[in-house]
Amino acid sequence: MPGVYSGLALGTYFQRSGLVAVYGFVVIENELRVPLPVLRIYLKMQALKTLLHEVAHHRDSTARVKRGRWLADRTENLEAYANKMEVEWTLAVLVPYLEQACPEEVTMLLNWVEQHGGIKLPLSFLAADPQDGNSNQADPNAWTRTEAIEAWLAGFGKYQDQADSRFELAENFHLAGSFGECLQILEEILKVRPMEVLALLLKADTLVHLRRFSEAGPIIENLFKIDPLPVEVLRLKGILLEIEKDWPGLLHNTELRLSLPALKPYQRKYALFQRAIALCAKGDAEQLQKVTAELIQAGFFEDAAKLADLIQKRASKAEW
Repeated sequence: MPGVYSGLALGTYFQRSGLVAVYGFVVIENELRVPLPVLRIYLKMQALKTLLHEVAHHRDSTARVKRGRWLADRTENLEAYANKMEVEWTLAVLVPYLEQACPEEVTMLLNWVEQHGGIKLPLSFLAADPQDGNSNQADPNAWTRTEAIEAWLAGFGKYQDQADSRFELAENFHLAGSFGECLQILEEILKVRPMEVLALLLKADTLVHLRRFSEAGPIIENLFKIDPLPVEVLRLKGILLEIEKDWPGLLHNTELRLSLPALKPYQRKYALFQRAIALCAKGDAEQLQKVTAELIQAGFFEDAAKLADLIQKRASKAEW
């Protein structure tokens, strides 16, 4: 983040000597956008997490390999174990330690996050996410909570006001799959700005992810009154139409989306995919074949058979 510098590696474990190195951060105070005391406790927490990670490598090397551990020569297995232990020890050891050893600094950090982020979070939430460093998560493109928080911190200085700062954190949490926390922040924003379009749109999207469709529906209908109509409103409406198995409505919805001039490639692909689902459900094989070919050409799916199977499942079960 601005004013904070580090190497690409935060720490190293030297297996032959058993040495653990934790590398420092360089802070240029006049470049900072986040108060130094807040950064100091946050960076201390990151450095101690790195220490735990490297100690886990030492434990792995000395206490587990000698017992014939599986595939000890594979780097991904070594990292998976270190990541796992880092999260476990952070929650079991590091968080209680910081809360006991640095209570004022921890309180200051949490209060600052609440003020600018619009949500009271426990230190454990800021400190550890089970997905941190996990390349095998369900969605490899999704952020971890740590990435969401650090992207938010990195943006300080560009936010127009407190509401803008809070919305940025809410949006980042949404991308990280922390939908409950995202929703809490949005509720705080909407208390002050009940007609904030972007906040309402993100709230509806979040409610859809939480499968609270009956709550998302009225918000989406109200958003239809906006001119010009955001394509994301049509996308969310399309999800509800698919859930309701309203195939004529979904066909009309995708037709509207595909007619928009400024449609982004990923938005076009998803509109075509939903159109294929509706055509499959209606039994229009000729049009379905055309849309499926267009999807494959657009790179939505490489395997035609797997794509056809996915479309069939969505059309028969209307699962989202």
